[in-house]
Amino acid sequence: QAGVGKIAAGGILLLVALLVVANALVDALAGLLGTVDPSHGKTGWAAVIVSGVFGAIGALLVRSGTADLAPGNLKPDRTALQMRRDKRLAEDQVR
Repeated sequence: QAGVGKIAAGGILLLVALLVVANALVDALAGLLGTVDPSHGKTGWAAVIVSGVFGAIGALLVRSGTADLAPGNLKPDRTALQMRRDKRLAEDQVR
């Protein structure tokens, strides 16, 4: 269950990073075209840095969540022996 949450959180952060990069590209293009004043154009690099950090964290979360969902990590918490004991206990309770 934790792996799925990590993958979801990582995916959300990657989406945010993509949106910030898109915003940075728009700002950079607007700066090249001269449609914004120069002081506003500086936000593009800040957006690239922020999106890089968010993207790295998101990628790490997705990778960690994927590792948590590896077949070796999906072992049942209860052993077959414990399940047999539970079955006997339930049968005893019914009698």
